[in-house]
Formats: sequence, structure tokens, C-alpha cells
Amino acid sequence: MSRNKIENEIAKKQSKDGILNSALLLISLNGYDAVSFDMIAKQAKCSRPLVYHYFNDKETLYKEMMKNVAFKIFSITEKVNYKNSPDVAMEELLEKIIDAIKTSDTKSLDTNYACMFYLILNLHLQQGVVPKPKVESKDRPLEHKKLYDIFYYLIDNGQKQKLFYEGDPRRYVITLLATLKGLSFTKISLEDKFISPDAKMLMHIVRKEERK
Repeated sequence: MSRNKIENEIAKKQSKDGILNSALLLISLNGYDAVSFDMIAKQAKCSRPLVYHYFNDKETLYKEMMKNVAFKIFSITEKVNYKNSPDVAMEELLEKIIDAIKTSDTKSLDTNYACMFYLILNLHLQQGVVPKPKVESKDRPLEHKKLYDIFYYLIDNGQKQKLFYEGDPRRYVITLLATLKGLSFTKISLEDKFISPDAKMLMHIVRKEERK
């Protein structure tokens, strides 16, 4: 492949990624229905026809965006050793999510974790309340391991092993997810000025006492 062709392919990828990242930022903050191609083009600093060049319609763009989001989040949750006790696995999961949010860059599709988590957590916490476009499960690996389900599994098992406080696991799941959603939004808003609690601080919500 010639140098010019390679440079053109890189430029095309950067252009397309810029559009997808602009869509991710706008949709995560404003919702799917409120975002138009005009808004995405303006955010991406490109022309509306260029957006249509890559995507026939908003649903096509959304599906590709969500595939990327799902893959990125799935790659984080899959790094956790769930064979550990529920409290250890939970702290490891929280640590990896918080680290991703802390290092997030809203200008890069590959590392825009704050918007990814804010979008996904919105969908988790508003299930059945806020309409959202249908995305097939085969296009969303995260469908097989939603954050809500992972957190519920860990909390439920932690309670059974007397490691976590008693009570409805759903309340603890919602509390933790809402906290992570708030951290994601704060990172988006404050960027480099963002200060975050660590995983141990959040573990006090569910864990009875620190392990020795």
C-alpha cells in the first residue's frame, strides 16, 4: 500500500472516529432522541454530508457507537477475577472502573470512558422508563454481562457470605451505579480538575468491615 493511501486511510479513520466520539458525547449527555446529525457535525467540526458519508442514518451510527462502547466496557469488566471472594472482586471492579473514568479523555473515542460509563449507566438505571433505540444483542457483547447484573451478583453473594450489609441488593446496586454515574458526569464536566474517591471509599457502602 502506498504512503498516500495509508495516510488517506488514517485520515478516514480519524474522521469517522471523530464523528462517533462526538455522537457519544452528545447522546450520553442529551439522549438519543434529542441529538441530530447537524449537532453531531457541529461537534465534530465537519460537514453534515460527511456524517452521511459514513452513516446512512442515526440508528446505524448509534449501533456502531454502541458496539465500541460495549467492547470497551466489556474489556474492563472481563479483567476482574470473579473467582475471588465477592468483596475482593467488587473492589477490583470498582477500582478498574474508577481508574478508567479518571484517565478518560472526552476528545478520544478510544479513551472516552466517562461518556461511555455515563451513557451505559443511564440506560441501566432508566430501564423501562426512557425509550431507547433497539440494538441487537449480537452487536452488544455487554448485553451478556450488564454492569447491573455483575454488581447484583457480587452483592447478593457477598450478603450470603456475611461480607456485606443485609438488605435488598437492588438498593445497593442502584446506589453504587448512581455514584459511578455521578463520577462520570463530573469527569466530563471538570476534565483535568476532576478529583475522585477511591474504590475503598465506595466499598464502605456495602462492606461490613475491611478484610485483614
